[in-house]
Amino acid sequence: MTLSTLGAVVAASLATAALAMTLTALVARRLGKVSVVDITWGLVFVAIGWVSFVVGAGSGRSLLLAALVTVWGGRLAWHIRTRALGAGEDPRYDTLLADAPPGKRFGLAVRKVFEVQGLAAWFVALPLQVMFAEAWPGVLTVLSPVLMTYILAFATGARLLESQMAKRPGYPEYVERTSMFIPRPPKRS
Repeated sequence: MTLSTLGAVVAASLATAALAMTLTALVARRLGKVSVVDITWGLVFVAIGWVSFVVGAGSGRSLLLAALVTVWGGRLAWHIRTRALGAGEDPRYDTLLADAPPGKRFGLAVRKVFEVQGLAAWFVALPLQVMFAEAWPGVLTVLSPVLMTYILAFATGARLLESQMAKRPGYPEYVERTSMFIPRPPKRS
């Protein structure tokens, strides 16, 4: 495949992520709950997978990849949806949007949540896009896992969740004996 195919896949994927997050922002505004974006996280990869399949090489390997991404993303979205049913707003988003002036929370959420997560999902999906285009610009397949690791370990993932979890009995001890990100045997007391 050519770099023009990769360019078309990347552009179509970016447009897909933008559309998914725009629709999610509208649903969030209607429900008054920004955390619906978490459900979309898995689904945006499904959408990027199928758009990349159609725009890219369309090979049998690409079809299998799209199907596997669909299983993974669909399962993730279903799990998060099930967990979120009946729950209020996620405290992480309340904290993130706490400085919003009255009547400006939605606009701030668009900038701090929906745009950022749409771009992050698109960037994290770059290795998939490269595979669908059957190209091999290696730097694109390395940078996105590095970004995702940073996000999970130091930005919106584990650090924000830990501040909430630290209040639970036994959690500080769990943190002391468990590796934060790399799976390892538990530390002994």
